[in-house]
Amino acid sequence: MTTKFIASDAHDIHHAIHHSVRYDEIVTVTLAIGVDFNTALTWVSQRSESYDYSDRNGDEETGASIWDVWGDDGQGGEFRLFLVEAAK
Repeated sequence: MTTKFIASDAHDIHHAIHHSVRYDEIVTVTLAIGVDFNTALTWVSQRSESYDYSDRNGDEETGASIWDVWGDDGQGGEFRLFLVEAAK
């Protein structure tokens, strides 16, 4: 199962990471207008001990960019997020 969130600030990303750890789910996070991937990664780094990511090549139909982000929350939990940035 995949849960979906919209992220407009660091709190939203932190909530998505917590949800992913707690429920052992991949969380799809759509970045709000004005939030880019680099900003979202900064927010991920604030809430994780370590993380990595890869480009999923995006959605050809909508033009959105999609990144697969995973890591360790620093408290013994692992998370995985799909960060979706709208087409520009």
